[in-house]
Amino acid sequence: MSVPPTPTTATGKGPNHGFIPLVAVVDFHHARGPEVETWFGVDEGHDPAVEYDWPLLPFMALSDGAHAYVFSLSRRLGCCGSFSLEPVR
Repeated sequence: MSVPPTPTTATGKGPNHGFIPLVAVVDFHHARGPEVETWFGVDEGHDPAVEYDWPLLPFMALSDGAHAYVFSLSRRLGCCGSFSLEPVR
């Protein structure tokens, strides 16, 4: 299956000449999981995820929890007390 080229436009100047940004709004449905709710930068009813073969795009928008903790470098290195992670509040 061949993937179409990235959408571009002939207007504008500079290093990003011809680039059209695409923005997806991803919602989480508790029964169906993450879903692309709407797109900005494309025509109504058009789905770039289908056209460019991005079936996992909604799942990539989910938080993995890797950045849900705050800790100082001194605690991480263990040089100034015990090592502990504190939840972000």
